[in-house]
Amino acid sequence: MLNQKNVNIKTQKLERENMDKKSEVCLDLMISEFPFFTPYSLPLMADLFPLLIRYPITDISPAVIVGFGQSANFSFSLLYNNLVVKYSLLNPESTVVYIFGRNNLGQSLMSLQDYSKKYLGESKILIYPSESIYESLMDLRPTLASSFDDPILRELLLFCDIDYAHSTYIYSVENLVSLKGRGISSFRQLVNRFRRDYPTAEVRILDSYQETVQSDILRFTEQWLYEQGKQSCPSYLQDLQGMETVFANASLFTLLTIGLYYNDRLIGYSVQEIVTPLLAVGLFGKALKTFKGIYQYIEWRAAHELHDRGIEYLNNLEDMGSPSLRLSKKQMNPLGQVLAYAFPSRSTVNIQ
Repeated sequence: MLNQKNVNIKTQKLERENMDKKSEVCLDLMISEFPFFTPYSLPLMADLFPLLIRYPITDISPAVIVGFGQSANFSFSLLYNNLVVKYSLLNPESTVVYIFGRNNLGQSLMSLQDYSKKYLGESKILIYPSESIYESLMDLRPTLASSFDDPILRELLLFCDIDYAHSTYIYSVENLVSLKGRGISSFRQLVNRFRRDYPTAEVRILDSYQETVQSDILRFTEQWLYEQGKQSCPSYLQDLQGMETVFANASLFTLLTIGLYYNDRLIGYSVQEIVTPLLAVGLFGKALKTFKGIYQYIEWRAAHELHDRGIEYLNNLEDMGSPSLRLSKKQMNPLGQVLAYAFPSRSTVNIQ
């Protein structure tokens, strides 16, 4: 569900027709029925891609699953013809379970809660209610829980907390390019400061599929981790491994990679995944913090490149509960957040 602002989004006719269907098309997927899970494998993604791109404003894109499929132990199951996605977090160490779909969700959630209590230990059950996702793709307006047909689900949502740490930020690419409005003033000031201090900085569109480009970015990331003292941090090393995996399978995706150079030296980069003709997902990015405003400048220039390709919206993923990351994402003046609902995984919810 997106809150805050009302903005119209035009989608392709085919997308609209798919979203109007009353049930998810999962029956043809070669994955296990709940409570059994099918582990991630690259061949499996060929079946999952068409379904995943129907949820382009969540934090699970095709490249995210391919990049972290093994290291995060992604696995998949079908429950009442809904897709259940399970994966592991390193920090904090826990298990996250997503449910995508809107078939018999009340009973589905109760089944997931029982499974979580028995097998998962520290875990979190997250819901992206399909009704709100479908509506938000149309016009980014909130859809209240009362609009759901399932009476059990309506009551269950009363027990849920909004999980802002896993709620993705959605931006208008045009707004990022124009830098207009009071809500983006801090972001605009940092962009302009970088432009003023480093007028000779050069943006280059890099070929994401060339091994030399990939190795340059990976080497830069390793150096960045070393300089930040995070070369042994498990979550950052997992990100590095995820980037390596995405690059190794780059032919599966449409990637936009830009590099920022100063005196012919790479000082920052950004990698975006173009998921639909209208929307991109921000995957990876690193920059040297000694250049004040560099992150904002890279985001701004990436928005220009996306805009030139007809992309209207950017999903910049979640902030994972990091105060500094949350501040930087809010400085970019998002249209709103796609809200993830955290369903109690261990307490008993009694439905009358």
